[in-house]
Amino acid sequence: MQINLILSVILTIAVFGIQISSHPVLMHNILVHFLKPVSRCQQEMGLPDTIYNDFYNFWSEDYVITNNATGCAFICIAARLNLIVNGPNSHINLNTFFQYSRKRGADDQTAKRLLQLLRYCEGQSRDETDTCMRVVHCANCFRREIHALNWAPKVEEIP
Repeated sequence: MQINLILSVILTIAVFGIQISSHPVLMHNILVHFLKPVSRCQQEMGLPDTIYNDFYNFWSEDYVITNNATGCAFICIAARLNLIVNGPNSHINLNTFFQYSRKRGADDQTAKRLLQLLRYCEGQSRDETDTCMRVVHCANCFRREIHALNWAPKVEEIP
């Protein structure tokens, strides 16, 4: 009886550990794909090179994006990937983002959780009148929430 309990605990820990360790890999995959259009957006919008520093440091737990231009870059990238519904109050295209997450390796539950976090962070940022800064606030919120779940990839593993 005690051996079965110990094996059950070990199996639970192993499965739980695998699940947790896979989330940083997923977030890394999402980030790498998401950043593909960044240089094109920078050129088209005439954005400063400082946006690259923000993207490079994005997963650093204590890093805070304050650059309006980075928010504008996020919008451009998300629009290129069809991840937002454009308009005066751009917001996440829920169906597209769900499929985008699934294609990068998320299971249904994880993709739904990512959507919940994004919607939560959009809500936390809604009072910001500048669209690019609203996205900056949303991105900072999202990063904090991902860190709280221990899903953030290690910064040194990001290309």
